[in-house]
Amino acid sequence: CAGDEDRLVDCRYLGADEENCGHIEDVGVVCSLEDGNGGCVDDIFEENDDLRASVPIDPAAYEGLKICADDDDFYQMTVCPAGTLNLQLNFSDAAGDLDLELLNEAGNFVSGSAGVTDVEEIQWVNNLDVDAVMNIRVYGFFGAENAYDMRLGIVGCP
Repeated sequence: CAGDEDRLVDCRYLGADEENCGHIEDVGVVCSLEDGNGGCVDDIFEENDDLRASVPIDPAAYEGLKICADDDDFYQMTVCPAGTLNLQLNFSDAAGDLDLELLNEAGNFVSGSAGVTDVEEIQWVNNLDVDAVMNIRVYGFFGAENAYDMRLGIVGCP
């Protein structure tokens, strides 16, 4: 590379076994949650931006998720009768405040967590006699962007 390239792929390739490298030409790579133009890059579950596009998920740990400005994330899961849903969102609040809501199948608010720490948590028990289809909404407070990890567990189900 000559040193004025923005990306490694822009460097001129001399061919196999041809090089002119010294330590002055060392290269580093920085990984980022932004695209090359400074914009936010969505996570693997996109386009889950509204209730109709809610992504079905299973109880598990999901890491490396991302909220872009004014771009909510919606997930859906089923909770058995008498089952307890445990939901935890982990992130750095200093990088952008994220909040969490639990909605029923119709999209009505059931529970929420809107603190100012690095963790948002919801615990909810299905008191119905049938499976409950629940939607999870993760959103940035006043359009905040941030990376997050989400942990979901259900106890009391066969």
